[in-house]
Amino acid sequence: MKNKILYFSDCHIYGGSDRNIINLLNHMAEQSGVEVFFAYRYFKTYQMGVNRDLSDKVKAIPLPLLSNITLFHQLKQTVSNRLLNSIIRLPFWLLQKIGIYALYDYLVLRKTLVRIKPDMIHVNNGGYPASFVCQAAIFAAKHAGVNKIVYHINNPAEKQGIWLDKLIDKKINEYTNYFITASRHAHVTLAQNRSFDVHKLVQIYNTIENPKIVTSKEDICKLHNVNADKFILCEVAFLSQRKGQIYVLRALRKIKKLYPDIYSQLVLFLVGDGEDYHKLLKYCELNGLRNVIFTGYQDNYLDYIACSDIFILPSTGYEDMPLVILSAMNLGKPIIASEVAGIAEEIENLKSGILLKVEKLDSLYLEIVKLFGDSDLRHYYAENALKRFNEHFSQSQVYGEIKALYAKLSVFTDPPRLDE
Repeated sequence: MKNKILYFSDCHIYGGSDRNIINLLNHMAEQSGVEVFFAYRYFKTYQMGVNRDLSDKVKAIPLPLLSNITLFHQLKQTVSNRLLNSIIRLPFWLLQKIGIYALYDYLVLRKTLVRIKPDMIHVNNGGYPASFVCQAAIFAAKHAGVNKIVYHINNPAEKQGIWLDKLIDKKINEYTNYFITASRHAHVTLAQNRSFDVHKLVQIYNTIENPKIVTSKEDICKLHNVNADKFILCEVAFLSQRKGQIYVLRALRKIKKLYPDIYSQLVLFLVGDGEDYHKLLKYCELNGLRNVIFTGYQDNYLDYIACSDIFILPSTGYEDMPLVILSAMNLGKPIIASEVAGIAEEIENLKSGILLKVEKLDSLYLEIVKLFGDSDLRHYYAENALKRFNEHFSQSQVYGEIKALYAKLSVFTDPPRLDE
Protein backbone atom coordinates (compact mmCIF):
# COMPACT_ATOMS: atom_id res chain seq x y z
CA MET A 1 0.00 0.00 0.00
CA LYS A 2 1.29 3.45 -0.91
CA ASN A 3 2.01 6.05 1.74
CA LYS A 4 -0.13 9.16 1.33
CA ILE A 5 1.52 12.59 1.52
CA LEU A 6 -0.76 15.62 1.62
CA TYR A 7 0.81 19.00 0.91
CA PHE A 8 -1.01 22.14 2.00
CA SER A 9 -0.17 25.71 1.01
CA ASP A 10 -1.76 29.12 1.45
CA CYS A 11 -0.55 32.50 0.23
CA HIS A 12 -2.15 35.79 -0.86
CA ILE A 13 -0.62 35.33 -4.34
CA TYR A 14 0.74 32.45 -6.36
CA GLY A 15 4.42 33.23 -5.92
CA GLY A 16 7.86 31.77 -5.40
CA SER A 17 7.11 29.70 -2.29
CA ASP A 18 4.14 28.11 -4.08
CA ARG A 19 6.20 27.26 -7.17
CA ASN A 20 8.79 25.82 -4.82
CA ILE A 21 6.36 23.46 -3.08
CA ILE A 22 4.62 22.45 -6.33
CA ASN A 23 7.96 21.56 -7.89
CA LEU A 24 8.64 19.39 -4.85
CA LEU A 25 5.31 17.59 -4.83
CA ASN A 26 5.46 17.06 -8.61
CA HIS A 27 8.81 15.37 -8.03
CA MET A 28 7.40 13.30 -5.17
CA ALA A 29 4.51 12.16 -7.36
CA GLU A 30 7.09 10.48 -9.62
CA GLN A 31 8.45 8.36 -6.75
CA SER A 32 7.31 4.81 -6.17
CA GLY A 33 5.45 3.96 -2.98
CA VAL A 34 3.79 7.34 -2.40
CA GLU A 35 0.47 8.93 -3.35
CA VAL A 36 0.53 12.74 -3.43
CA PHE A 37 -2.28 15.20 -2.71
CA PHE A 38 -2.20 19.00 -2.86
CA ALA A 39 -4.73 20.99 -0.83
CA TYR A 40 -4.86 24.78 -0.95
CA ARG A 41 -7.14 27.73 -0.34
CA TYR A 42 -8.98 28.36 -3.58
CA PHE A 43 -9.03 31.72 -5.29
CA LYS A 44 -8.99 32.46 -9.00
CA THR A 45 -5.43 33.64 -9.61
CA TYR A 46 -3.96 30.91 -7.39
CA GLN A 47 -5.94 28.29 -9.29
CA MET A 48 -4.49 29.60 -12.55
CA GLY A 49 -0.99 28.95 -11.23
CA VAL A 50 -1.96 25.48 -10.03
CA ASN A 51 -3.53 24.64 -13.40
CA ARG A 52 -0.33 25.68 -15.15
CA ASP A 53 2.25 24.01 -12.90
CA LEU A 54 0.69 21.01 -11.14
CA SER A 55 1.39 17.52 -12.48
CA ASP A 56 -1.62 15.42 -13.44
CA LYS A 57 -0.18 12.72 -11.16
CA VAL A 58 -1.05 14.89 -8.14
CA LYS A 59 -4.59 14.93 -6.77
CA ALA A 60 -5.58 18.60 -6.38
CA ILE A 61 -7.93 19.58 -3.54
CA PRO A 62 -9.04 23.25 -3.78
CA LEU A 63 -10.74 24.25 -0.53
CA PRO A 64 -13.22 27.08 0.23
CA LEU A 65 -11.20 28.47 3.14
CA LEU A 66 -11.57 31.90 4.72
CA SER A 67 -8.71 34.39 4.90
CA ASN A 68 -8.35 38.14 4.60
CA ILE A 69 -4.86 38.17 3.14
CA THR A 70 -5.93 38.00 -0.51
CA LEU A 71 -8.78 40.49 -0.04
CA PHE A 72 -6.57 42.97 1.83
CA HIS A 73 -3.84 42.58 -0.77
CA GLN A 74 -6.33 43.38 -3.55
CA LEU A 75 -7.69 46.37 -1.61
CA LYS A 76 -4.16 47.70 -1.21
CA GLN A 77 -3.76 47.61 -4.98
CA THR A 78 -7.15 49.11 -5.87
CA VAL A 79 -8.20 51.47 -3.01
CA SER A 80 -5.59 54.18 -2.47
CA ASN A 81 -7.60 56.19 0.09
CA ARG A 82 -6.38 54.93 3.47
CA LEU A 83 -9.53 55.84 5.38
CA LEU A 84 -11.82 54.13 2.86
CA ASN A 85 -9.49 51.15 2.77
CA SER A 86 -9.66 50.85 6.57
CA ILE A 87 -13.46 51.14 6.62
CA ILE A 88 -13.84 48.34 4.06
CA ARG A 89 -11.39 46.13 5.93
CA LEU A 90 -12.88 46.59 9.40
CA PRO A 91 -15.77 44.05 9.38
CA PHE A 92 -13.58 41.36 7.80
CA TRP A 93 -10.81 42.07 10.29
CA LEU A 94 -13.28 41.70 13.18
CA LEU A 95 -14.55 38.35 11.87
CA GLN A 96 -10.99 37.06 11.75
CA LYS A 97 -10.05 38.60 15.09
CA ILE A 98 -12.86 36.89 17.03
CA GLY A 99 -11.89 33.52 15.57
CA ILE A 100 -14.76 32.85 13.14
CA TYR A 101 -12.37 32.26 10.25
CA ALA A 102 -10.05 30.05 12.29
CA LEU A 103 -12.87 27.80 13.50
CA TYR A 104 -14.38 27.44 10.02
CA ASP A 105 -10.99 26.74 8.39
CA TYR A 106 -10.09 24.22 11.09
CA LEU A 107 -13.34 22.31 10.53
CA VAL A 108 -12.97 22.27 6.72
CA LEU A 109 -9.35 21.13 6.95
CA ARG A 110 -10.05 18.49 9.59
CA LYS A 111 -12.90 17.06 7.52
CA THR A 112 -10.60 16.90 4.48
CA LEU A 113 -7.82 15.21 6.41
CA VAL A 114 -10.17 12.65 7.97
CA ARG A 115 -11.40 11.81 4.47
CA ILE A 116 -7.95 11.52 2.86
CA LYS A 117 -6.21 9.90 5.86
CA PRO A 118 -2.69 10.97 4.86
CA ASP A 119 0.31 9.35 6.49
CA MET A 120 2.06 12.72 6.52
CA ILE A 121 1.21 16.38 5.94
CA HIS A 122 3.72 18.91 4.63
CA VAL A 123 2.48 22.47 5.24
CA ASN A 124 3.96 25.31 3.19
CA ASN A 125 3.76 28.86 4.60
CA GLY A 126 5.16 32.09 3.17
CA GLY A 127 6.54 33.09 6.57
CA TYR A 128 5.63 32.82 10.24
CA PRO A 129 2.98 33.36 11.42
CA ALA A 130 2.01 34.72 7.95
CA SER A 131 -1.01 32.65 6.87
CA PHE A 132 -3.16 31.71 9.86
CA VAL A 133 -4.83 29.11 7.63
CA CYS A 134 -1.53 27.21 7.74
CA GLN A 135 -1.64 27.30 11.53
CA ALA A 136 -5.17 25.89 11.40
CA ALA A 137 -3.86 23.12 9.12
CA ILE A 138 -1.34 22.02 11.76
CA PHE A 139 -4.05 21.80 14.45
CA ALA A 140 -6.49 20.08 12.09
CA ALA A 141 -3.87 17.51 11.08
CA LYS A 142 -2.99 16.60 14.64
CA HIS A 143 -6.62 16.33 15.69
CA ALA A 144 -7.41 14.23 12.59
CA GLY A 145 -4.83 11.68 13.69
CA VAL A 146 -1.96 12.74 11.42
CA ASN A 147 1.17 12.32 13.52
CA LYS A 148 3.81 13.08 10.89
CA ILE A 149 3.87 16.82 10.31
CA VAL A 150 6.46 18.87 8.40
CA TYR A 151 6.17 22.65 8.38
CA HIS A 152 7.96 24.55 5.57
CA ILE A 153 8.51 28.24 6.40
CA ASN A 154 9.73 30.49 3.60
CA ASN A 155 10.59 33.79 5.28
CA PRO A 156 12.03 35.05 8.58
CA ALA A 157 9.68 34.66 11.54
CA GLU A 158 8.16 37.71 13.19
CA LYS A 159 8.60 38.27 16.91
CA GLN A 160 5.99 36.87 19.27
CA GLY A 161 3.19 39.18 20.27
CA ILE A 162 0.48 38.66 22.87
CA TRP A 163 0.03 35.64 25.14
CA LEU A 164 -2.10 33.92 22.48
CA ASP A 165 0.89 33.85 20.12
CA LYS A 166 2.92 32.01 22.75
CA LEU A 167 0.14 29.48 23.34
CA ILE A 168 -0.29 28.79 19.60
CA ASP A 169 3.47 28.54 19.08
CA LYS A 170 3.76 26.09 21.96
CA LYS A 171 1.21 23.77 20.34
CA ILE A 172 2.65 24.21 16.83
CA ASN A 173 6.06 23.29 18.21
CA GLU A 174 4.60 20.28 20.03
CA TYR A 175 2.64 18.97 17.02
CA THR A 176 5.29 19.50 14.33
CA ASN A 177 8.03 16.92 13.76
CA TYR A 178 10.29 19.12 11.63
CA PHE A 179 10.42 22.74 10.51
CA ILE A 180 12.17 23.34 7.17
CA THR A 181 13.71 26.68 6.24
CA ALA A 182 15.76 27.44 3.14
CA SER A 183 18.05 30.06 4.64
CA ARG A 184 20.10 30.10 7.79
CA HIS A 185 18.58 33.50 8.57
CA ALA A 186 15.03 32.10 8.64
CA HIS A 187 16.27 29.14 10.68
CA VAL A 188 17.71 31.45 13.34
CA THR A 189 14.62 33.68 13.57
CA LEU A 190 12.36 30.67 14.21
CA ALA A 191 14.48 29.78 17.21
CA GLN A 192 15.02 33.32 18.48
CA ASN A 193 11.65 34.95 17.74
CA ARG A 194 9.30 32.00 18.30
CA SER A 195 11.31 29.74 20.66
CA PHE A 196 10.85 26.61 18.53
CA ASP A 197 12.85 23.52 19.43
CA VAL A 198 16.20 23.88 17.65
CA HIS A 199 16.41 20.09 17.29
CA LYS A 200 13.34 20.22 15.03
CA LEU A 201 14.73 22.97 12.77
CA VAL A 202 16.23 21.75 9.50
CA GLN A 203 17.81 23.94 6.84
CA ILE A 204 17.37 22.68 3.28
CA TYR A 205 18.06 25.01 0.36
CA ASN A 206 15.46 25.85 -2.27
CA THR A 207 15.85 24.51 -5.77
CA ILE A 208 14.26 24.97 -9.19
CA GLU A 209 13.46 22.94 -12.26
CA ASN A 210 15.91 23.19 -15.12
CA PRO A 211 14.68 26.19 -17.12
CA LYS A 212 12.83 25.65 -20.38
CA ILE A 213 13.40 28.68 -22.56
CA VAL A 214 10.57 29.15 -25.03
CA THR A 215 11.08 32.63 -26.46
CA SER A 216 14.38 33.92 -27.83
CA LYS A 217 15.91 37.29 -26.98
CA GLU A 218 15.13 38.48 -30.50
CA ASP A 219 11.46 37.58 -30.12
CA ILE A 220 11.24 39.12 -26.63
CA CYS A 221 12.74 42.35 -27.95
CA LYS A 222 10.49 42.31 -31.01
CA LEU A 223 7.44 41.86 -28.78
CA HIS A 224 8.34 45.04 -26.89
CA ASN A 225 9.67 47.03 -29.88
CA VAL A 226 13.22 46.95 -28.54
CA ASN A 227 16.38 46.70 -30.64
CA ALA A 228 17.92 43.28 -29.95
CA ASP A 229 21.37 44.91 -29.76
CA LYS A 230 20.42 46.72 -26.56
CA PHE A 231 22.05 45.83 -23.24
CA ILE A 232 19.24 44.24 -21.21
CA LEU A 233 18.75 44.68 -17.47
CA CYS A 234 16.04 42.59 -15.85
CA GLU A 235 14.25 42.26 -12.53
CA VAL A 236 11.52 39.67 -11.99
CA ALA A 237 9.53 40.34 -8.84
CA PHE A 238 6.23 41.49 -7.42
CA LEU A 239 6.10 45.28 -7.81
CA SER A 240 6.33 46.30 -4.17
CA GLN A 241 8.54 48.38 -1.92
CA ARG A 242 10.35 45.37 -0.46
CA LYS A 243 11.49 44.19 -3.91
CA GLY A 244 13.39 47.44 -4.46
CA GLN A 245 12.44 48.32 -8.06
CA ILE A 246 12.72 51.99 -7.14
CA TYR A 247 16.47 51.53 -6.60
CA VAL A 248 16.89 50.21 -10.15
CA LEU A 249 14.99 53.21 -11.49
CA ARG A 250 17.11 55.60 -9.42
CA ALA A 251 20.21 53.89 -10.79
CA LEU A 252 18.97 54.43 -14.35
CA ARG A 253 18.25 58.07 -13.56
CA LYS A 254 21.84 58.57 -12.38
CA ILE A 255 23.27 56.74 -15.39
CA LYS A 256 21.16 58.93 -17.66
CA LYS A 257 22.60 62.03 -16.02
CA LEU A 258 26.24 60.94 -15.60
CA TYR A 259 26.74 58.43 -18.44
CA PRO A 260 24.27 59.34 -21.21
CA ASP A 261 26.11 57.25 -23.83
CA ILE A 262 25.73 54.13 -21.68
CA TYR A 263 22.14 54.99 -20.80
CA SER A 264 21.21 55.12 -24.49
CA GLN A 265 22.24 51.47 -24.84
CA LEU A 266 20.28 50.15 -21.84
CA VAL A 267 16.80 48.68 -21.58
CA LEU A 268 15.23 47.57 -18.30
CA PHE A 269 12.54 44.89 -18.17
CA LEU A 270 10.51 45.00 -14.94
CA VAL A 271 8.64 41.70 -14.99
CA GLY A 272 5.70 41.37 -12.61
CA ASP A 273 2.72 43.29 -11.30
CA GLY A 274 1.79 44.65 -7.90
CA GLU A 275 0.66 47.56 -5.78
CA ASP A 276 3.63 49.83 -6.67
CA TYR A 277 3.00 49.78 -10.43
CA HIS A 278 1.49 53.27 -10.67
CA LYS A 279 4.10 54.80 -8.36
CA LEU A 280 6.97 53.28 -10.34
CA LEU A 281 5.40 54.27 -13.66
CA LYS A 282 4.98 57.85 -12.45
CA TYR A 283 8.65 57.95 -11.40
CA CYS A 284 9.66 56.88 -14.92
CA GLU A 285 7.43 59.53 -16.50
CA LEU A 286 8.71 62.32 -14.23
CA ASN A 287 12.34 61.41 -14.93
CA GLY A 288 12.06 60.65 -18.63
CA LEU A 289 13.05 56.99 -18.26
CA ARG A 290 11.68 55.82 -21.59
CA ASN A 291 13.85 52.71 -21.70
CA VAL A 292 11.93 50.99 -18.87
CA ILE A 293 9.40 48.37 -19.93
CA PHE A 294 6.76 47.15 -17.49
CA THR A 295 5.85 43.73 -18.86
CA GLY A 296 3.21 42.84 -16.26
CA TYR A 297 3.00 39.29 -14.97
CA GLN A 298 4.55 36.80 -17.39
CA ASP A 299 4.23 33.01 -17.25
CA ASN A 300 7.44 32.84 -19.27
CA TYR A 301 9.45 35.05 -16.90
CA LEU A 302 12.43 32.72 -17.38
CA ASP A 303 12.64 33.87 -21.00
CA TYR A 304 13.18 37.43 -19.77
CA ILE A 305 15.94 36.34 -17.40
CA ALA A 306 17.53 34.33 -20.22
CA CYS A 307 17.59 37.33 -22.57
CA SER A 308 19.12 39.68 -19.99
CA ASP A 309 22.75 40.77 -19.74
CA ILE A 310 22.46 41.50 -16.00
CA PHE A 311 19.84 40.25 -13.54
CA ILE A 312 19.06 42.56 -10.62
CA LEU A 313 17.16 41.98 -7.35
CA PRO A 314 17.65 44.84 -4.85
CA SER A 315 15.25 43.55 -2.17
CA THR A 316 15.10 45.57 1.02
CA GLY A 317 13.79 42.89 3.38
CA TYR A 318 11.43 40.01 4.12
CA GLU A 319 13.19 37.61 1.80
CA ASP A 320 14.32 34.04 2.29
CA MET A 321 15.93 32.37 -0.73
CA PRO A 322 14.39 33.83 -3.92
CA LEU A 323 13.83 31.36 -6.73
CA VAL A 324 14.50 34.04 -9.36
CA ILE A 325 18.08 34.32 -8.08
CA LEU A 326 18.48 30.55 -8.45
CA SER A 327 17.00 30.79 -11.96
CA ALA A 328 19.47 33.50 -12.94
CA MET A 329 22.33 31.42 -11.50
CA ASN A 330 21.19 28.33 -13.39
CA LEU A 331 20.95 30.36 -16.60
CA GLY A 332 24.50 31.63 -16.10
CA LYS A 333 23.71 35.32 -15.61
CA PRO A 334 25.75 37.96 -13.79
CA ILE A 335 23.69 39.08 -10.79
CA ILE A 336 23.51 42.21 -8.68
CA ALA A 337 21.41 41.79 -5.54
CA SER A 338 21.01 43.05 -2.02
CA GLU A 339 22.70 41.36 0.90
CA VAL A 340 19.58 40.33 2.80
CA ALA A 341 18.50 37.00 4.30
CA GLY A 342 19.11 33.97 2.09
CA ILE A 343 20.31 35.96 -0.92
CA ALA A 344 23.68 36.15 0.83
CA GLU A 345 23.66 32.34 0.98
CA GLU A 346 22.84 32.01 -2.71
CA ILE A 347 25.52 34.38 -3.97
CA GLU A 348 29.14 34.70 -2.86
CA ASN A 349 29.93 38.39 -3.07
CA LEU A 350 32.41 39.32 -5.80
CA LYS A 351 32.70 35.69 -6.86
CA SER A 352 29.30 34.49 -8.12
CA GLY A 353 27.73 37.95 -8.21
CA ILE A 354 27.64 41.35 -6.55
CA LEU A 355 25.92 41.91 -3.21
CA LEU A 356 25.07 45.37 -1.91
CA LYS A 357 23.99 46.18 1.62
CA VAL A 358 20.53 47.76 1.68
CA GLU A 359 21.95 51.06 2.90
CA LYS A 360 24.34 51.04 -0.10
CA LEU A 361 21.72 50.42 -2.81
CA ASP A 362 22.05 54.00 -4.04
CA SER A 363 25.42 52.91 -5.46
CA LEU A 364 23.71 50.33 -7.69
CA TYR A 365 24.29 52.52 -10.74
CA LEU A 366 28.07 52.19 -10.32
CA GLU A 367 27.86 48.39 -10.38
CA ILE A 368 25.70 48.45 -13.50
CA VAL A 369 28.16 50.77 -15.24
CA LYS A 370 31.11 48.60 -14.19
CA LEU A 371 29.54 45.38 -15.51
CA PHE A 372 28.35 47.10 -18.68
CA GLY A 373 31.93 47.96 -19.54
CA ASP A 374 33.59 44.67 -18.56
CA SER A 375 32.44 41.57 -20.44
CA ASP A 376 35.17 39.46 -18.81
CA LEU A 377 33.86 40.32 -15.34
CA ARG A 378 30.30 39.52 -16.42
CA HIS A 379 31.49 36.15 -17.69
CA TYR A 380 33.41 35.50 -14.46
CA TYR A 381 30.36 36.11 -12.27
CA ALA A 382 28.05 34.17 -14.59
CA GLU A 383 30.34 31.14 -14.77
CA ASN A 384 30.77 31.03 -11.00
CA ALA A 385 27.04 31.49 -10.42
CA LEU A 386 26.25 28.46 -12.57
CA LYS A 387 28.98 26.44 -10.86
CA ARG A 388 27.65 27.36 -7.42
CA PHE A 389 24.11 26.43 -8.43
CA ASN A 390 25.22 22.99 -9.61
CA GLU A 391 27.22 22.39 -6.43
CA HIS A 392 24.62 23.48 -3.86
CA PHE A 393 21.13 23.99 -5.31
CA SER A 394 20.51 21.17 -7.79
CA GLN A 395 17.24 19.25 -7.55
CA SER A 396 18.99 15.94 -6.95
CA GLN A 397 20.76 17.30 -3.89
CA VAL A 398 17.88 19.30 -2.39
CA TYR A 399 15.17 16.71 -3.00
CA GLY A 400 17.51 14.02 -1.75
CA GLU A 401 17.78 15.86 1.56
CA ILE A 402 14.00 16.26 1.80
CA LYS A 403 13.41 12.58 1.04
CA ALA A 404 16.00 11.64 3.65
CA LEU A 405 14.03 13.76 6.14
CA TYR A 406 10.81 12.00 5.14
CA ALA A 407 12.58 8.68 5.66
CA LYS A 408 13.13 9.61 9.30
CA LEU A 409 9.34 9.74 9.58
CA SER A 410 9.08 6.34 7.83
CA VAL A 411 7.37 7.81 4.77
CA PHE A 412 10.02 5.95 2.79
CA THR A 413 11.05 2.48 3.93
CA ASP A 414 14.72 3.23 3.33
CA PRO A 415 16.45 6.59 3.04
CA PRO A 416 16.99 7.24 -0.69
CA ARG A 417 20.41 7.98 -2.09
CA LEU A 418 21.09 11.68 -2.58
CA ASP A 419 21.98 11.09 -6.24
CA GLU A 420 18.57 9.63 -7.14
